[in-house]
Amino acid sequence: MKKIVIAAEVFSSNLGDYAIYDSLSTLLSSRDIEAIPLDISFRRGFPVGSTDSQPELTNRSWKSFIPKKIKHHKLTQHMITRTMWYVFHRQEITTYWSELISSSDAVIIGGGQLLTDTSAGFLTKLALITDIANKFNKPICILGCGVGSDLSKKAQKNIKKILNSASFVSLRDLDSANRLKHFVRKDISLNVYPDLAFALSSANNNNTFQKEPELKKTVCAFNIMPLAAFKKYNPNLRDVDAEAYVIFWKQLAQATAKENMQIHIVTNGSTQDYEQATSIYKSILLEDLDVRLLDRPSSPLDLYDQISDVDYLITMRMHAGIIGKAYGKSVSTLIWDDKIPGVWQEAGDQKVAINSDIILNPYPWDEVKSAFEASNNILLSDLNRKISISVDKCLEVIYN
Repeated sequence: MKKIVIAAEVFSSNLGDYAIYDSLSTLLSSRDIEAIPLDISFRRGFPVGSTDSQPELTNRSWKSFIPKKIKHHKLTQHMITRTMWYVFHRQEITTYWSELISSSDAVIIGGGQLLTDTSAGFLTKLALITDIANKFNKPICILGCGVGSDLSKKAQKNIKKILNSASFVSLRDLDSANRLKHFVRKDISLNVYPDLAFALSSANNNNTFQKEPELKKTVCAFNIMPLAAFKKYNPNLRDVDAEAYVIFWKQLAQATAKENMQIHIVTNGSTQDYEQATSIYKSILLEDLDVRLLDRPSSPLDLYDQISDVDYLITMRMHAGIIGKAYGKSVSTLIWDDKIPGVWQEAGDQKVAINSDIILNPYPWDEVKSAFEASNNILLSDLNRKISISVDKCLEVIYN
């Protein structure tokens, strides 16, 4: 059987990342190709009992001696990541990745904002994967990826290395394609197609997920993450505190209740998201509204199942909204990163993405309803067709 390594954030604690791999692996399977997961953050699978930890390749107990305030500083995080990579991980992971790649037909860097410059060091790892693929004479392709802004000189150097070896490049939004124009070879075209996770429904025959008979009331879900990401992205929210953030969700809850909807509060698997969601749930509960806090999902299937049981979905995690759309739900998503509007624009309607200034709006429901309507205008059949074209183009390059 044909085999292709998929290099991505496969087993991330943000379970929405897995939906990208899940969709792509199933699309490959339908073409008689086995997908081999290669998690670029060194995970070998989802850990038992917690989606925020990962199997340790080395003993990390020394980190407990670093004061918490220093440990969580951006510079410290970068230094820790670099040290762990060069001192502990590089040799062991090179051997493991070489085993995966050498026994497969090709490597696909498969979805998510991987071509970006963060303390996670994605580009350093992808450059190593490129070197390994070249060593074993395996084609390497980029499929459904996003590209970050503010790329350092080192990041640009790694991107050039990856692109110079790539046989096929497909990005998930136009902004990402524009950011690569200066780095790509003249003989390589920059394709743009929707995010791979939009094909999750058809790829996984989503009829598996049916609403439980007892859930007859229309359900609107709030997918929640901490306020910090929005404050970092949007300077207008600099003075918004935890109380104001809770008030925003209460206003949405009250409007939802007036629409005679039950409220489900859901998260993507992160413990930080769940702590924030729990706090908001307790505040909404005091308003005597019909609200349920769903368990923190510990696997992608848990997340899929929770999203499949709702009718409307207000999301903060982008891929929660994408999964919702793939499952035919009415979706609105708040913007906390530049990538979000472009991804929805490529899907069919940028108006699904709402400016995070909505947190300051005392009457946010009207904006949310407009976003729901925009999402309903996006045809899944068009998304599935476009994504299938991108996959087939990639495979044609690999196997022809």
